[in-house]
Amino acid sequence: MKRLFRTFSKKPTGYEYELMKYKLTSDALNVALWDMNVISEDPVNPNNVFTWSQELRAMLGFSNETDFPNLLHSWSDRLHPEDKERTLSAFAAHIGDRTGKTPYNIEYRLRIKSGEYRVFHAFGTTLRNSRGVPLRVAGALQDITEKKIMTEKLESREKMLSTLNETAIMLLSGNDEKIEDKLSIGFKPIAEIAGIDRIAVYRLLDNKTQLGQVYLWYGQTLPLDDELIILPDIPPVQRWLEILTKGHSINAAITDMPDDENEFLQKFGVKTIFMVPIFTSGEFWGVITLEDHTDYRYFDEDSLSLLRSAAHLFAGAIVRKEMMENINEQSKLLKEALDKATIASTAKGQFLSNMSHEIRTPLNAIIGMTSIAKNAQDLEKKNHALNKIEDASTHLLGVVNDVLDISKIEANKLELSAEEFDFEKMIQRVINVVSFRILENKQELIVDIDKNIPPVLIGDDQRIAQVITNLLGNAVKFTPEKGTIKLNAKLIDEKIHRAETEILPSKDICILQFSITDSGIGISPEQKERLFQSFQQAETSTVRKYGGTGLGLAISKSIVELMNGVIWVESELGKGSNFSFIIQIKCGEGNITAKQDKKQKRIEDTELLAGRKILLVEDMEINREIVTTMLENLKLEIDCAENGAEAVEMFKNDPKKYEVIFMDIQMPEMDGYEATKKIRKLEAELGHPAGVPIIAMTANVFKEDIEKCIEAGMNDHVGKPLDFELIIEKLKNLLAS
Repeated sequence: MKRLFRTFSKKPTGYEYELMKYKLTSDALNVALWDMNVISEDPVNPNNVFTWSQELRAMLGFSNETDFPNLLHSWSDRLHPEDKERTLSAFAAHIGDRTGKTPYNIEYRLRIKSGEYRVFHAFGTTLRNSRGVPLRVAGALQDITEKKIMTEKLESREKMLSTLNETAIMLLSGNDEKIEDKLSIGFKPIAEIAGIDRIAVYRLLDNKTQLGQVYLWYGQTLPLDDELIILPDIPPVQRWLEILTKGHSINAAITDMPDDENEFLQKFGVKTIFMVPIFTSGEFWGVITLEDHTDYRYFDEDSLSLLRSAAHLFAGAIVRKEMMENINEQSKLLKEALDKATIASTAKGQFLSNMSHEIRTPLNAIIGMTSIAKNAQDLEKKNHALNKIEDASTHLLGVVNDVLDISKIEANKLELSAEEFDFEKMIQRVINVVSFRILENKQELIVDIDKNIPPVLIGDDQRIAQVITNLLGNAVKFTPEKGTIKLNAKLIDEKIHRAETEILPSKDICILQFSITDSGIGISPEQKERLFQSFQQAETSTVRKYGGTGLGLAISKSIVELMNGVIWVESELGKGSNFSFIIQIKCGEGNITAKQDKKQKRIEDTELLAGRKILLVEDMEINREIVTTMLENLKLEIDCAENGAEAVEMFKNDPKKYEVIFMDIQMPEMDGYEATKKIRKLEAELGHPAGVPIIAMTANVFKEDIEKCIEAGMNDHVGKPLDFELIIEKLKNLLAS
């Protein structure tokens, strides 16, 4: 074979070329070659001339042609009986297929000279004439025994890990199955994989010198708590305890153990044993023994790893059972927890009742005033009804926002932004919100703002305004007509202590204290304890008389604490209330008015929007009508798509047509996320890296919802119900840039 390759005088072709490829393959993959001159298409025909390479003979343990002649039976007689028919059939099928489409690629066991069966991978190719008649076959043989063993080990290890994982899930599950049943289910697959016949669990007795058997598995788990079997206090057990208490395992065939240990274990039919010590809280708890009653052996490393992990799982389940029994003894604490849960459940039930009232009241106003507006002939009466609808809608949105905020708080997802803002303008916005109700109730509002407070601060002005608005709203609600309400804000320039919290000003951090005082109905000491809890108000009669969800103060408390502050109340029943809170906030620099004026000037150019082309993607017809109607005065050219797929198709037909796309998220056929990704992909294919601005328009307003929109490729987000001033501002900003 080697001489054949050395004597090529020109580029080999045909069969010679195939031989060369197989030779190169043999060198690269450490395989041995063989060759057959086809006289008959029957591969077992003795007239077929085989040539076994010297490498192949050496692979099988032979040194020369005398030991391993160039005959078919030299190879076929050594095939494993279970593999012989399959292997010869595959060889015949390959040779007999004149189309050349049947490959010869097979694994089989072959007996080498030493008598050992090893696993080989064989493959070959056939040289044929123009009619497909086989002329010559060449192939290779590769010993894959070690690879096969390694693969089987890996598969076994994977099976072990899978079994261990399933056992862990089962043992850790919180169902009501008895520990005996769980152990029985868990022991069985572990025992089958590792060849275990019996598993016993022993725990250290109170005397610290003996082991008592508490569980025994012999095909099923047998609890032994009522008839504790104590291992005798004899030298073999003493030696085992000495080893186990030091954290060492014992893995041995009893034939290799001292005579007294061998004799003791033989009484129980043990031939191989693996003992795993169990510790809890750093102290020796006991031992799990895993026994083979069939073979004398040592467990290999894979089995040891599995058995050691399984033993700890079983022990953990048993220890947890004991812990649960101890917990059950603490019935008084559990009863107190149950009482608290009952109180919380009652509070939530009351909250749901309050929410029903808070939602139905504005809905009733919206439905009623809508009917009045439709039937009204007088424009003033119609406008009055529409104003009432707007007030009721705003109130309803406030209720929804409270519920969303408390949901964020309970999920630890309420977060603050940090932006520069004008402090006095923030206060003025709050006053504008509550002033109408103050005038309506003929109340007096006194505002006192410390002039030392920096004009520009860095923080979440929306959340600060939310707290002040909530406290002022409560003051207005619980103060009678012609009563007085005071809003005070001051800068604190010294360290203070409040509610076990130390608050210290610094160069960059301002400490602000806000106080809202009223001459209202006041609060009793018992009522004050519940005020800042979710779903709580002073008392049930307060809900009936004044309304409210009982969430505002809980939300305010969470916001204040996120700003490293505290909130408290001072009040006496019938003598009014003083709600105060302190926050820490970064001090800004300069005056923000110039920045705001510049921004305002940029976004107020209404002519900027005339003639601009917008694509509105929204599946709800009423929402499309609202948006197009509200924006029609801006002279925008608005096209509509009813789902994401339609939007993608419209963009694909004219990618340069639209300057902004408003994209709903939840739509049939294709949602907004997928539509945005497809549009961005089209832009990339067309070489438009900047991309058309896409604004999400959705009722999903949590932080993770907004982040998901940005990740999908959108530029911005507006929440529903839609704030059209915000929409116009975003449009102008995007189109201006």
